[in-house]
Amino acid sequence: MKTNLHRLILIHSRHNILPRYVGTVLLSTLVSLPFLGLAADAPRVTTRPGRQFSLTLESNPTTGYQWQLAKPVTGTCVALVTNQFVRTKSRLAGAPGKEVWRFKAIRPGETEIELEYVRSWEKGVEPAQKTNLVVVVTASTSAK
Repeated sequence: MKTNLHRLILIHSRHNILPRYVGTVLLSTLVSLPFLGLAADAPRVTTRPGRQFSLTLESNPTTGYQWQLAKPVTGTCVALVTNQFVRTKSRLAGAPGKEVWRFKAIRPGETEIELEYVRSWEKGVEPAQKTNLVVVVTASTSAK
């Protein structure tokens, strides 16, 4: 199991970020942490309804592994918008890249997003990696 993979959490908005929030947003939403399994003290993202955020995970689908949701986010305060693999600039066959998972905050509440790095055809096998993220959606204008 590799332990040198990292994740990057980004908050996106359809509108420009207000200048008074810029410092806070950069400190609270650009987070890089090692993948060591599900954390009891998972990183938290606080946002407002209508805002989007993405979770970027190192990945290499040529090994057969891909990230998937461990449990659906349907019916929670967030919705999955899209996920896609983004290749690196390397021209080498089998080079790793990143999977970008984009979510949208729907309504106030709190949920945990859990992802697993698995081979879809392997049933009953522990994931090579796991990660989680706690998302708090608040109606307050002070969300980061």
